[in-house]
Order: sequence, then structure tokens, then C-alpha cells
Amino acid sequence: GFSKYNLDIIAAFDNDEKKIGTKIGSKQVLSTNQLVGLCRRMKIKIGIITVPETEAQPICDLLVDSGIVAIWNFAQIKLNTPGGIIVENEDIGSSLTVLSNHLQQMYGMIGRQ
Repeated sequence: GFSKYNLDIIAAFDNDEKKIGTKIGSKQVLSTNQLVGLCRRMKIKIGIITVPETEAQPICDLLVDSGIVAIWNFAQIKLNTPGGIIVENEDIGSSLTVLSNHLQQMYGMIGRQ
């Protein structure tokens, strides 16, 4: 669905040897060792972090070193970035709570009708 926003996910990166070389949909899973080179070569500007908290800062640092200037962060940790780097934090737990509350309100309203 990103294409309707003129965005294209180029690749996924992982450090798990079992995942490297596989595909997620049509996107190749590459080694994190390839991240900096690929991002620099293709002039990628946005990176998405979807790793455990313990891995998020090192991946963030790799992204910044690669020329990324915007990060969409799904890890539940505040990232330390230099000035000029845009970070958008997503809190899945909070979003699920909001969704659950809306659902509860909807069913509460249905029960009263």
C-alpha cells in the first residue's frame, strides 16, 4: 500500500543467517552488513526500524551512517540521533489500546440501542 504514497520499500535487512536470502513478499532480505552500502548507493532517505529494543540503537546508528535522514521507529525505545534526523515513533501497544477502547465504546453504544 505504500506505492499510493509514492513510497517503495527496497529491501529488508536482518542479521539472522536463516532469513538472509529469503523474501518477504517480493522484497529480498539482505544482511545488515549490506545496509550502509545499499542505502548510500541508492540514496535512500527513510529507514524503518522493526527490531527488538536491544538492537534498535545500533540499527539506528547504521541508518544514520548510511545517509538516512528520517526513521520510522517501531521499537519501543527512544533513539538517540544527531540533529537533523527526523524520527517518527510508533507505539503499537498504545494504538491497540485506542482501538480496543473504540471497540468497547462501539459495543457499549450498541448495547444501549
